[in-house]
Amino acid sequence: MRKDNIIEDYTSNQLRIGLSMLEKKYTCTDIQSNYFNSMLKNLTSDFEPILKEKLSKYNVEIIFCKNINGDNYELVIKKNSYLIALFKVIDVNDTFELPELSNPLLDSSIEPLIFFFKDKDFFKKLSNNLNEKLTLEKVINLIINKLQEIKEKYLSSGIISEIIAHVKEMSNINQINLDIQSFIQNNLNKEAITVNDSLDFEFADDSDDGFENKLHELMLKKPNIDEEVGRYMSLDSFYRTIRDRKIYFGSVIGMNDKSETKYYASKVYYDTAYLEKYHDLEIKNVNESFITSYVKSDKIDNLTLWRMYGDNGRGICMVFKTLQEKNSFKLREINYCTEYGSHLVLGLLHSFVYAIKNSRFCDVRDTSTFKFNKSYVWKHFFKAKEYIDENEVRLLYRFEKDIIKETQNTIEMNWRVINNIIVPSILIPFDYEGLPLKLTKIYIGPKAIERETNLKQIKHFLESQGFTDVEVCVSTIDNYR
Repeated sequence: MRKDNIIEDYTSNQLRIGLSMLEKKYTCTDIQSNYFNSMLKNLTSDFEPILKEKLSKYNVEIIFCKNINGDNYELVIKKNSYLIALFKVIDVNDTFELPELSNPLLDSSIEPLIFFFKDKDFFKKLSNNLNEKLTLEKVINLIINKLQEIKEKYLSSGIISEIIAHVKEMSNINQINLDIQSFIQNNLNKEAITVNDSLDFEFADDSDDGFENKLHELMLKKPNIDEEVGRYMSLDSFYRTIRDRKIYFGSVIGMNDKSETKYYASKVYYDTAYLEKYHDLEIKNVNESFITSYVKSDKIDNLTLWRMYGDNGRGICMVFKTLQEKNSFKLREINYCTEYGSHLVLGLLHSFVYAIKNSRFCDVRDTSTFKFNKSYVWKHFFKAKEYIDENEVRLLYRFEKDIIKETQNTIEMNWRVINNIIVPSILIPFDYEGLPLKLTKIYIGPKAIERETNLKQIKHFLESQGFTDVEVCVSTIDNYR
């Protein structure tokens, strides 16, 4: 089954048929003995929890009671299409018989480990007809080494070359920004891509200066320094914001548009398998990401947005000038899908996934994907075409340090119920170091009650809270109905 040390090209259908012939589940009661049941209990209650803990990052599959090539195994460890380790309980008086077994559908050079379990001890058959007694630690290390062997095979198989060739081809289409094209052509090479412990491909450098981060930076526009952005809210929300001298950042989980948290993945992966595979990691990252939304200068004092977000014209629009972002802040214009439903830059990211799913290496295309490790940061700046009229500018804060509550010039975190979901939110002081916004102007809504009185009162209120250089004016819209 070998050809130049790479996996042969089987179709997905052939692979599924072959695996079904190779493996068959058997009932543990097929073998009846007190000794056997006792050993099986040791494997399930004592050994399995340790295995799950030690191998958690590898996303292996642990199966009990499996018949493979006519032999019954009490515990089987699989990774994707590979048999990694097989455990067989043998009686006290049994001899160690090592079956002829490999991964015949994949590559004969990746042979599974076979362990015997006897009197609560692990044994491994040696080639010189001797048996080696193993500690639990040694068993786990051998399994990890076997997983690393497969990882090295992925790295040397030619799959990375397939990814690079396809992505470079897709980046050359006319609609892709020339800066992005040039960046990919000049920087996407074999050193840029690696394989993780879950046998998914990813970028080797996930730092701020790494390929993935720089690629996303080129995809998104950063507002110019001193550019104006606006935020609509009710009069009550404005009062609390100025009184507390803190800006509210909400969790993306509690947003009205439930599809937004999955939009990026739906365009990059076309399915939910990726989200399910890294579910726990996704939840952690989402709960550490907080956003607040603004509009570009051409949407400040806009009739439609007053109706949608400014308490139907009775609220406030706060205007800020943008500053240099620092620390954990990201201020970017939202990148919208086109009116025809295609999202070009996310389609370019999909080409990394597409190259794997259409690889000539069947076990790779059926079980692996391309993992974008910085997606938890950048996915919040892409939206569907239905929202393009909002011209949104979004400020993201990634909370990656300990929270010190109610301390001067620090961030306060609270949990609350929004849209029937318990979600975190944070309050960031106006004078927090790195906040890339400075309050400069207040618009009072075109349908505000007591507009002239509030014009004076808001000025005094702002000055009392230390905002001495903020202009206050009334909306220029006269025909609000």
